Amino acid sequence: MKGAFEVRLIEPESRRVETGSFDIEPEHEQAAQVVGLLRQFMGGRPPQFRQPLPFMNQGDWVLDWNAGGGGVAFASFHEGGQPVSLCVLLSGRNPEADAGMATGFEQAVLGPVLGGLQPEEREKLLGGEGARQVILMLPGRPEIGAAVHLLNTALAAAFFRAVAMAEGE
Repeated sequence: MKGAFEVRLIEPESRRVETGSFDIEPEHEQAAQVVGLLRQFMGGRPPQFRQPLPFMNQGDWVLDWNAGGGGVAFASFHEGGQPVSLCVLLSGRNPEADAGMATGFEQAVLGPVLGGLQPEEREKLLGGEGARQVILMLPGRPEIGAAVHLLNTALAAAFFRAVAMAEGE
């Protein structure tokens, strides 16, 4: 399956936003393996759950997942009992679902953590079309930042593939 999605990652201390485009079927071997593990892990699970990640060899990793209708979801990764990232996944397939999830993420997560968003910040983080993931990295654990980024991106690849497959693509 071909396709790509955009990732927007914000670090709250600096309010710096990193963006990148990632393939739903990554070519990089390590990324493809992690995506495969997350696809396996997610298979057959209900729309809402909180489960440890059995494939993570180091640390105590947990995924808190909540998928909604219209190809949207909210996820948080936890390590050692503490949240390390919060993210929203917007498939771009249902503008109303995307808008509702984006507004909820802004009001419940980004606004309180960042002290509100300016209109241009909101557009940069939550606007646009197509499949996209917005990740808020929580401060205090820079040593696991690469793992958190990889897990979030792999989760998005697994989710966006599942949404496309459910729609017969």
